[in-house]
Amino acid sequence: MNKKKIIIKNLNNYTIFTFYNEDHTLGNILKYTINSNPFVEYVGYNVPYPSENIMHLKICSFNGEQTNHLMMGLKNSSEIGTLFDNLFCVRNEVRNNLFK
Repeated sequence: MNKKKIIIKNLNNYTIFTFYNEDHTLGNILKYTINSNPFVEYVGYNVPYPSENIMHLKICSFNGEQTNHLMMGLKNSSEIGTLFDNLFCVRNEVRNNLFK
C-alpha cells in the first residue's frame, strides 16, 4: 500500500497543497467539490509532468481557511463516492432481479 503524502505551502492569500501518488482523478473531484463552497474564491490544480504522480492543488478563499475547505472537499468527495457506489449496487440488484 502506498502512503499518501501531502505538503502544505501557505503563501500570502492562498495555499498550495502538493499531493504525492495522485493525479487528475483526485484533482478533478476536489476542484469540483471545493469550488461549490461559497467562501472559496479560486481553486485549481495541475499535474506538472504526466510521468510523475504529483498533483498541486491551489485554494484561495475569502476567509483564509483553505485547509478547512480542503478537508470539507475531501469529505464531500467521499460522500459522492459512496452515493455512486450505492447507485451502482442498486442498479445491479434491479438488473439481476429482472433477468432471473
